[in-house]
Amino acid sequence: MPSIKNIKQTMSEQEIPDEIMAQFDFSESKGNQPEPILALIDKMDRLLTTEQRLSVMQEQGCCKGGKRDKNCKEFAKLHSKKSIAEKLSLISKEDLMMTPKLNDDGTFAVTMEGFKNGVHNGKSTCSCGMIKKLKQPFSVSPT
Repeated sequence: MPSIKNIKQTMSEQEIPDEIMAQFDFSESKGNQPEPILALIDKMDRLLTTEQRLSVMQEQGCCKGGKRDKNCKEFAKLHSKKSIAEKLSLISKEDLMMTPKLNDDGTFAVTMEGFKNGVHNGKSTCSCGMIKKLKQPFSVSPT
């Protein structure tokens, strides 16, 4: 899960206007709890454009190391010449990957296992330690 500090930094770097930035609570919580970050992301949903949200969250990324990161890089090399639709079809069959969905607007969404109708209801919804602290079922923004 991204950190509030990193989200704030990315929003500044991407020149989100000051009047919008002022509406966010960027204070870090003690104990590494998910609720403040989820609240910040919910506010991003209300105040930022889709392009801004995606751009900010793309910079946050998780699994920037370890087996999933290695698998992603190997997959990217192996399938670099394929179309997005082909890649999305293939990636869900890979170990430690999620099931992506191609949206009508050409973007794609990757949701965690157990995610249905906006609510996480499976036991393995995410490997993120912060998400695992939430009581099942729970709702998390697709952002």
